[in-house]
Amino acid sequence: MLAAVDLLTEDARHKKLNDVVLQQADTVAKLVGTDFSIVSAYQLTRHIKTPGSLSDSSCVARERIKKSRTVVQALVEPYDVPDSGINIEQGVAADVINEVANRSGAGMIVIGTVARTGIGGSLFGNTAEGVLEGASANVLIVKLPNFDD
Repeated sequence: MLAAVDLLTEDARHKKLNDVVLQQADTVAKLVGTDFSIVSAYQLTRHIKTPGSLSDSSCVARERIKKSRTVVQALVEPYDVPDSGINIEQGVAADVINEVANRSGAGMIVIGTVARTGIGGSLFGNTAEGVLEGASANVLIVKLPNFDD
């Protein structure tokens, strides 16, 4: 089982959604008698070199991984997830999540959605929809309790 979270989000709704994803993954894993791992993806963008800024993509990657590791330690504290079960990788989130699921042999991916509304949004949200379309495993999509608010 694989729980997909966004460790770099600054948005309060997405942070709460991370908690919901982990709670649901823990519940389902206990029901079926297995453990769960965590996956989070980050993307690098081009940065303009300015005095005092990170000057190359490897520095940016190291900083994002460091921040992700700090966030994930607090998130997984209530759960029994070993360091080896934490996957933080560079790339498009849906692709990374499906690659890690395939590599680890996960039978289920748990992912959250805040489901944007209107023409710009989609039924499940961009990442969840991409995971669902490309997954070999079962996918459990969870939402916040006050989804319609």
